Amino acid sequence: MTATAMAAVRSGRAGMASAVHNSTRQVGQALGVAVLGSLVYAGVVGGAAAEGRLDGAQSVAFVDGLHHAVLVSGGRLLVAALLASALIPSGLLSRA
Repeated sequence: MTATAMAAVRSGRAGMASAVHNSTRQVGQALGVAVLGSLVYAGVVGGAAAEGRLDGAQSVAFVDGLHHAVLVSGGRLLVAALLASALIPSGLLSRA
């Protein structure tokens, strides 16, 4: 990904492209963890603030939330892969 970002700009703008790429990556990671974590705990009543182990109903809701988060992230990954294959020029990928 970094090589693709660097290949897309002139050498005089490489520092700027690197900074934008790294900032975007870090913001995406932070938001991804926050959004997926909220999906995991969305159905758990009092689970995020609970001390110790979750009870039976909370455990089931937690696992259901994990399944939902994995499905959402997998779907977003497929959409991102399709967009990348459609929007990145083929000549740019062969240089990387």
